[in-house]
Amino acid sequence: MILGIGVDITPIERIERILRTSHAERFLKRVFSRTEIEAAFKSPKPSEKLAGMFAAKEAVSKALGTGFSSGVYPNRILIEKTPKGAPKVSFSDQLINILKDLDAGVVFLSLTHSDSMASAFVVIEKNNNQVF
Repeated sequence: MILGIGVDITPIERIERILRTSHAERFLKRVFSRTEIEAAFKSPKPSEKLAGMFAAKEAVSKALGTGFSSGVYPNRILIEKTPKGAPKVSFSDQLINILKDLDAGVVFLSLTHSDSMASAFVVIEKNNNQVF
């Protein structure tokens, strides 16, 4: 059974603008993990990677039904890759109890990019004894 779905689209230019400001470092630390930041800046298109991860975090928060509130914050939602390169969602330790309370189970994530936009679609199943 599905707990929730979420979708988000993030303009890549929005991330590029933020990275050009004096608040860039603060934004990065507030939204992304160190691992996510390092992965993005190893890419030839860091703004595109960051926009995709940001869209994924937004989509996850929408699928959970919380938005970025009630202990669900962007830097607690981690966007990684599987060994085959597919995007995957994991969560910080601070979110585990919240996810259990929400009865969240498996999280499915799809990301896509165009020249100007990054988009994410998320489906979260109800818990089937999922261990995060």
